[in-house]
Amino acid sequence: MTERLTEHFGEKYIRIKGCKSLYENAERKSAPAANVIVRLAAYEDIGLLPDEIKVAQKTSRMETLKDRDAELERLWAEFGDVPMNPETECMDEPFLGFPAGTHREDIWHWFDERHTLGVAYLLNGQSAKGLNPLMLWKDDFVQEHAWDTICEALGVNTSSTEVEVKCIVCVAK
Repeated sequence: MTERLTEHFGEKYIRIKGCKSLYENAERKSAPAANVIVRLAAYEDIGLLPDEIKVAQKTSRMETLKDRDAELERLWAEFGDVPMNPETECMDEPFLGFPAGTHREDIWHWFDERHTLGVAYLLNGQSAKGLNPLMLWKDDFVQEHAWDTICEALGVNTSSTEVEVKCIVCVAK
């Protein structure tokens, strides 16, 4: 997403791009400037941008998935206010560490990976009260391949013995 400011030279050295000076890839006493470069390289190695680190810090302190989902839903509402080019579907302004020009579906994937009900839930706007639990047990399936098929469709390990699915029930007339 964002260009790195540092680069590694083997395991032992780091430098700031465009500079000739090399710094040891380890923090040292009485070398505060070098330590800043070492830490910057470590943050860049993680691959998170500063805004993503702030979100990660907030979400890591949350006590429950419900709290995390609530925070993600708040961020989703903010995302809805970010201007987007309707022809390219790319964002006109940065959002959560995603630079301007990022395609909206890339940001949707970020939300989809983090919200327990996924981006479909966020897009659909269904109330959590409309979700019904459905418990499935492996022992209830006469044919094992039917269990395997359901697990694969849900993205669940087929060795699981029970699965709880939260779903919106729609009845066709």
